[in-house]
Amino acid sequence: MKIPVFIGLIGGIVVGMLQFYSMMLSMSTGPSGIVEMFLYYSPQLAYFTCIYMSIKMVAEMQSATTSTFKRCLKAGGITAIIITIIWGIAFFIALTHINVAADLKHMMETGRGSEIQEFLASITKQNMADRARYWSNPNFLLGFAVTVLVTVIFRLKEKRLS
Repeated sequence: MKIPVFIGLIGGIVVGMLQFYSMMLSMSTGPSGIVEMFLYYSPQLAYFTCIYMSIKMVAEMQSATTSTFKRCLKAGGITAIIITIIWGIAFFIALTHINVAADLKHMMETGRGSEIQEFLASITKQNMADRARYWSNPNFLLGFAVTVLVTVIFRLKEKRLS
């Protein structure tokens, strides 16, 4: 199971960096439109790609003997867990690097002064940790669903070829 761990670590770093930069870009006045949406969804695309690669590599290694359903599920699950943990840490770091002064200035300029108290109350480490944990759960569940789907597809493909 070295392959899923390796892909999980490398994928987690890539996904975490994409998450960090997409949050920083979306909070600033960066490009909008297609570029921003691609950058916003790029962590999920990289996440699913890493899970697929992990399962595919384990399935190809085991094709000489027998590619078991359980082994492929385990590979995808390990990759998903590692990436989700690193992704949650990167999400927390991105949330704690919010430029509060710039956001307050923007709120004052746009006439949203009534929201300032609520905004300032939400800037706590505990709240940021809760947000990171809240967003990590669906990411893991989506990764598990992709793991099952890819494993089933490889299993059906394997039966059709034999």
